[in-house]
Amino acid sequence: MTTPQPKSDAQLITDAVGAHGVFFKNALRELIERIPGTRVIGEEYPVLYLEGASLDLLVEFRVGGSALLLPIECKRALATMKKWIFFKDKEQETKFLYSFDGTGLNVSKSSLIPITPDICVEGLEIDSSKLRAGQKSPYNAASADRIWDSAFQVCKGGLGFLQNELKAREQQPPVGQDFSVFFVIVTTAPLQIAELPPGSVQLSSGEHSGELQLRDVPWLILHHPFTPSSALGSTHLRVNPSGYTDPAFRGLNGKEGILVVNAQHVAALFERLRALLTALAIAH
Repeated sequence: MTTPQPKSDAQLITDAVGAHGVFFKNALRELIERIPGTRVIGEEYPVLYLEGASLDLLVEFRVGGSALLLPIECKRALATMKKWIFFKDKEQETKFLYSFDGTGLNVSKSSLIPITPDICVEGLEIDSSKLRAGQKSPYNAASADRIWDSAFQVCKGGLGFLQNELKAREQQPPVGQDFSVFFVIVTTAPLQIAELPPGSVQLSSGEHSGELQLRDVPWLILHHPFTPSSALGSTHLRVNPSGYTDPAFRGLNGKEGILVVNAQHVAALFERLRALLTALAIAH
């Protein structure tokens, strides 16, 4: 049996840098720049919003006369040990696509860009290294923090970009610079959706009967409640109609639709978007 050799300082530094996702972001940028019609507008793109924010990547994707700008949050997970499991939302529709028209900003539902039938309300990161590691409770192997933090960051950066763009357009209306925006999280974690048939969970205990059925997906939409503290500032972008709206509408309108995609399927996603934008252009 060969004794493992200790790692050099250079290799240890490489491992430490990689653990923070810097290499992953660079690899993702290289992939995106090879896709026809794409342009990386900025990396660590600065956004003046709330207490301040930045976007890991801001990407432009053009198909004919249509343009998408995608604020992207990169999240590296140890894919051999971690996976992201999501739970479907009963509301299979969400606010998703923001579109600039001169000095105005319009919001559309996810059905306008039907890239996935799966809209989810929350997710958990599962660490398989802790499932059989003698943990006192399986609770320790699952956490909502990683996904929640990723969603919060991309919402803060994305909404900040929208607000900054609106202010710039108010100062000088652009000519021929209209585009649409939706928010994206790219992760190395495999994505799965939990199927919960009626009666599969016992109300008295909150426990699932039998094994949880999981379905692999390349991407999905997360319906995320982005609710920053009002103490951070009074400039949080809200797209609301005037007058009274009922609690159900306010609840749905207060959430953001975020596309979560596994890194191995990014190229396929852009091809799907290309086909959809081409079809929309032909329809109009």
